[in-house]
Amino acid sequence: MSQIDASALKVKKAPPKAKKESSTISIDLDFLSKLPFFKDLDDSIKLKLIPKMQLQNLARGEALFDAPPVQTDKSPVYMLLKGDISIKTYTQAQKENGQEGQTVNFLTVNEFYIEKLATKSDTAHIEIKAMCPIEVLCFSYQELNYLFSKDKDFRDHFAEMIQTVIERQVTRFDRDFQKEISSFFVQERLTFSRRVKIKRMDICIECDGCYDACRDRHGTDRLGGSEVKFGITEIPQNCHNCVVPECIDKCKFGHISRHEKTNEIVISDNCIGCTQCSRGCSFGAIRMHPIESLDLEKYFPDRKPDAKGKNIAQKCDNCSDYEDRACITACPTGALFQVDGPDLFDYWEQFTVHQNPGFTQVVTPEDTVNRMRPYYYWFTLLNLLLISYETLSRILMAQYSMGHYFFDTPIEKAFTPGNGFGHFLGYTGGIFMILTQSYTIGKIYAPKWGSLQQWMEVHIWCGFLGFIYGGAHSIMIIRNLFRQSEGFFNDLAEGKLFHTEIIALLTFVLFSIAMITGIVGRYLVYQLPRGKAEMESDIFKTKQQIENLFIDRREAYQVMSQLEKEQSALYAKESKETPKEEGAENTEKPSLKKQWATVKQYLNQNKEEAHKILSRREELLPLIKDDQVDLVLELLIVKNKASRSIRRFEQLSKILKSYKVIHISIGHITFLALLLHILRSFHLL
Repeated sequence: MSQIDASALKVKKAPPKAKKESSTISIDLDFLSKLPFFKDLDDSIKLKLIPKMQLQNLARGEALFDAPPVQTDKSPVYMLLKGDISIKTYTQAQKENGQEGQTVNFLTVNEFYIEKLATKSDTAHIEIKAMCPIEVLCFSYQELNYLFSKDKDFRDHFAEMIQTVIERQVTRFDRDFQKEISSFFVQERLTFSRRVKIKRMDICIECDGCYDACRDRHGTDRLGGSEVKFGITEIPQNCHNCVVPECIDKCKFGHISRHEKTNEIVISDNCIGCTQCSRGCSFGAIRMHPIESLDLEKYFPDRKPDAKGKNIAQKCDNCSDYEDRACITACPTGALFQVDGPDLFDYWEQFTVHQNPGFTQVVTPEDTVNRMRPYYYWFTLLNLLLISYETLSRILMAQYSMGHYFFDTPIEKAFTPGNGFGHFLGYTGGIFMILTQSYTIGKIYAPKWGSLQQWMEVHIWCGFLGFIYGGAHSIMIIRNLFRQSEGFFNDLAEGKLFHTEIIALLTFVLFSIAMITGIVGRYLVYQLPRGKAEMESDIFKTKQQIENLFIDRREAYQVMSQLEKEQSALYAKESKETPKEEGAENTEKPSLKKQWATVKQYLNQNKEEAHKILSRREELLPLIKDDQVDLVLELLIVKNKASRSIRRFEQLSKILKSYKVIHISIGHITFLALLLHILRSFHLL
């Protein structure tokens, strides 16, 4: 697969909501004495510093500093007392052309910002923003030097702290292979999360088991859809249990608090549905649900009869009153897992799987069977080789078969259904086929009887083994039928429809179809996200090329935005749908026929869209540099084609979800056919 530009893979959520004005608070000796860096200083030093210090409270998204570097001893120094800040720098060219700057670090509680650490020789502008509500102590580099000169312990303590900040900047933000991912974490404000759920779409089979398990346990979907993603690794719209939660302060009725044991943010069953917490959560993790749509007696047992409100707020509380997390337990491939917020940067490789997808490259923390998978593989391969050898030798050279060598099996009976080898193949294949149904049992009893990943592995490898043994058994039956064709056709003529051999062959054919649908389905589930990621990367690169060819980049944005709206309107017209607002949820489930029609529609729109773009030639001519209008038109057509491909991938994903019913249904029918064959074999039917 081609290398994908990491910056093209970042999908952002909606911008943060409106902010409150910042406030400045006075500082006194008692306040300064409580701070870890200043508590041991002599009071005379503190008293000299206090007039030159400021304490500021800023709301999420506000700028603490947004200007060129000061580059004197008056440059600002900031000490974080609450929350996190992001530091972004711009070169002169980036600032003039309106391009995105480079995130160089973030700072958290009890860490200091110093200008010298953030800037390089080409740094023309620095932007420091509050990632959540913050409290920060502000003074200048001149006062910091004064502290260094007056107190050695302060200097040593400061040096230890600044070393941690430098190591983070060097290891996380300066290295090319990691800085894009680290910048993504900071831009999406995940650094102050106490926990983050991550979903690997390269190994997710989109069974929706995580969502179903969450609804079964809590009555509502608390997991949420994709909040943001990097490549094909997604972060669900799930509560991050923020270090500085905005939702708790928003609730004026005291219905949001910390769980006494887990310290998780929880919402009381008596929530009145005022929506303030939902509006206050910048991650969109709190959703409102109408009371009449909920089973209050089952899922909200502590709700008082006189509780007010027509809605109730719901969010993930990390299954605080349970031993496991329902969504993670229900994931059969380990694609969904959770990491502690402070450890998020240690899992950066999980966000590189668009380059090296699959189990073997980067293993998820929840992939509990990864160590055993090679043994399953070699065991299955060994069985395939042994059964293949024994089957072929008994057909072609019976004297060299293991049955003849070890058990003196007569050559003329070496490959007949009624002998010991035939029974062995039938019984063993039947057992493995039955064990493929164990996944259904695992979905009920996991994790008590083992993780669902283990049950899924049993399902997969028993499927392969059942196919090997069942295939050899079927070959034996087919060979015997040809030898006894006259008797067999007489049985059919007499209406003996439940002929044992026919049922056995039907069972194997159904099982083979189930195997093929499972393998093809799993392959497509893995390939579609990667194909979509490649298209998104192509669109990003094409957009950059188009922007560089316009005299004014803003004109490029407007042209591309207008074409995207026209493209959406065209799709809506063809499918007779109303265009949805961005972020709106479509609750209608289209039929499989309609989904295929939509895919076909995307394939047939090349000419119409290309014609509309080419008709803009005269309009674009004065906006393009150096008479490059033909190249721009060509790039716009390429971009629209890639956008259409992404829509096609999305439709194919929806079709695939409907397609999985085929695999499941055929699997169940195969199981019934196998039982019928067993009953006939023992003359019980």
